[in-house]
Amino acid sequence: MKYLRRLTGWLAGVLLIAALVIGLAIITFFEAMNYSNIQIVLKGGMAYRAQVITGVEPDTDPWNFFTGDLQESDPVHGTLNSPASTYSAYNVVGFDHRLDISFAWIWPKQQEVTLEVTESIPRIDGRAKASTAVALVAAGGQDAVYPPAWGTARYRVTLVQDSRNKQWRIRSITWIADE
Repeated sequence: MKYLRRLTGWLAGVLLIAALVIGLAIITFFEAMNYSNIQIVLKGGMAYRAQVITGVEPDTDPWNFFTGDLQESDPVHGTLNSPASTYSAYNVVGFDHRLDISFAWIWPKQQEVTLEVTESIPRIDGRAKASTAVALVAAGGQDAVYPPAWGTARYRVTLVQDSRNKQWRIRSITWIADE
């Protein structure tokens, strides 16, 4: 009887440890899944925003990344579809978009998360449009035929999860500081 009691105590201890390890693995899996989904939406959404602002991509389907609230304006460059954009005088064909995202713990039932991101575009490929090249060179010199640099900036970005389809969307982008 003494050995049976020891055996059941040992078995209960092993089962408790196994349950804790399995629970920790499940929590880690869901955390990693949510965080990777948020990273994909953030990187894709911020790159899409930069493509629209620079004129590389027309603003055809913003609903993939943004909620309706954010579509109205942009914190740095004004309205996304504005013809008065800094890059409207240029034919931009591509750029090197970089985004550093801070870490956040996302619980499985959490519907909203706010992260700090640092966005930079160190290189923009393009030249002035033929119709504006002469005026740009006259106003800014020979280097004005190339698109202006995109500064590095930090933003506070809030994402919300749709309760119906569990998809994350960017709800707000708030400028913090230029670096």
